[in-house]
Amino acid sequence: MPQENFHLTQDAWVEWEKFWKYPTLMTFECIDQTGNYKVQVAWRVIDTLVLWKYPLIVFEQTAEFEGGLYEKAGDDWKLVCRLQAKGFCEYTGTWLPQQLTQFPSA
Repeated sequence: MPQENFHLTQDAWVEWEKFWKYPTLMTFECIDQTGNYKVQVAWRVIDTLVLWKYPLIVFEQTAEFEGGLYEKAGDDWKLVCRLQAKGFCEYTGTWLPQQLTQFPSA
C-alpha cells in the first residue's frame, strides 16, 4: 500500500520541559489501491515515558486504540473487523527544538 494513501493527524499536543511537545491524540486512515478497503484507527495516549540520546528524543507511549478495517459498500463503508485494544506507540523528535537548530547567517 503506497504511503501517499496514508493520512495521519496528530493533535492534543502536550509540552514537556521547555522546548519539546508531543501529541496525545492521533488518527490514521488509508485506502488500499483498489479503493475497496479502508483502515481507520484513532489512539489516545494514556502515559508517556521520555527517552533521550542525542540527537533524538523519543516519547514512548501507552495508548488506547480504536478503529477497524472497512469494506466499500456502495457509497458507504461496512465494518469488517473491529479494533479496540491497549498498546504502544511513540513520537520521535530531535534533541534541539527546530528554532535552535538553525544557526543565524553571518
